[in-house]
Amino acid sequence: MDTLEINKILSGVLGAALVLMLLNWVSSEIYGTADHGDHHHDHLAFEIELPETGEEEMVVADAGPTIHEALQEFVGVEIGDNVFRACSACHKLEDGANGTGPYLYNVVGRDIASAEGYSFSSALMEIEGAWTADALDGFLESPRNWAPGTAMAYNGMRDVEDRAEMIAYLAQVSGQNIEDFIMVTEASAEVPAEDAMAEETMAEGEELPAAGDERETVSAADPDMTENTAAGTDDVVITEEPVTTAPEAAPEAEDANTVDEEASELIEETNAEAAAAEEAAAAEAAAAEEAAAAAAAEEAAAAEAAAAEAAAAEEAAAAAAAEEAAAAAAEEAAAAESEAASLLADAGDAVESAVEEVTEAAGEAVEAVEEAVTGAGVPAFMETADASNGEGLFRACRACHVLDEGVNRTGPSLYNIVGREIGAIEGFRYSSAMAEKGGVWDYESLDGFLAAPRDWLPGTRMGYAGMRDQQDRADLIAYLESAGQ
Repeated sequence: MDTLEINKILSGVLGAALVLMLLNWVSSEIYGTADHGDHHHDHLAFEIELPETGEEEMVVADAGPTIHEALQEFVGVEIGDNVFRACSACHKLEDGANGTGPYLYNVVGRDIASAEGYSFSSALMEIEGAWTADALDGFLESPRNWAPGTAMAYNGMRDVEDRAEMIAYLAQVSGQNIEDFIMVTEASAEVPAEDAMAEETMAEGEELPAAGDERETVSAADPDMTENTAAGTDDVVITEEPVTTAPEAAPEAEDANTVDEEASELIEETNAEAAAAEEAAAAEAAAAEEAAAAAAAEEAAAAEAAAAEAAAAEEAAAAAAAEEAAAAAAEEAAAAESEAASLLADAGDAVESAVEEVTEAAGEAVEAVEEAVTGAGVPAFMETADASNGEGLFRACRACHVLDEGVNRTGPSLYNIVGREIGAIEGFRYSSAMAEKGGVWDYESLDGFLAAPRDWLPGTRMGYAGMRDQQDRADLIAYLESAGQ
């Protein structure tokens, strides 16, 4: 690099520094706020005095209805399955059908973390009690706050009306009466003491000025400058004496209407985006349901084909076994026939004496049975039982039981239940409490169980809350007894 290039570089740097210094000086002269030898810099351009509002207004929020008050609205109302659509991705309503989450059949009133075959988180396992309306309300509102550490990924349901509708729907599909789980107390309608104090404070506080009565006092740097504001309007009139010291620029007012329009547009855009997101989520859920239904149909078809093949194989094996058994039976029959012919001659006298003995024993047994039946007493509460009225009461039981012999549903068959041993139906999986109970389903046992299943047999899986009227229980027992005859 020669001397000429070095001189050019230094000249450029010095020239740039001089230009910056010049621009700094010019801007300071035009826009500077330095002291000019007077006191104008000690004041703001405008001083606005706002009216004193006194004590701050306190807003008392409405606590809203309790879960029991909200449940009252759904008593006797048929609820559609739309309320359960968001839950169907993880839960099922069939008894014992666990999915990602436990089955929800008979969940209202059921012990917490008691669904058989499902592995619960330790957070729920440590909570004692049953899924009452209050417990379900707290869990549905915020699962992770109600049960910290739960594996439930659902964020919660904010509206108490929505939570009440969900609880009522779960009771409805389980054949339960939601009125059995509603408890409305006087405490739910009381206003908290803090709210009462807040209202009293508001009543004693100073009254805030109305929006139309506001006044603004504006003082400029010069004491002769005043600002008059007309009551109830936004027009401002400013009178000003000329000031010779330094020019002052009044700030421009923002356009409130423009801000409102922009806010409205932003809200509309947000609502549109939220609606689009909901539609997309609904479409995805519908597609997932269709795919799950198609997969279930394919699995069902494959299972039917496998069952048909297995049935054909069993029939072939049974036919072969039947042929072999028939041949063996024919041989045995021939041998037995020859042997029987030799024994018939000697058996005549023995048969006659045996017939006489059997006849006498049968007569004695019949007499004993008649005496037992005649001496057996009927409890007092069964004397006025009406089986025809019991048939109508049995409609509530049909959700889980049938009267067909050997046909089990969610509950065991009730055919010939009166006089049958407790927990004795083959092929039905009883609770441990029922299997260990022992005894017979007589009138007293059935009456006690129907009155309060969980009190009569703690630990039973029976979801029915109980029948309060003893006459209704007697009518129902009479109908069950007549249906089994």
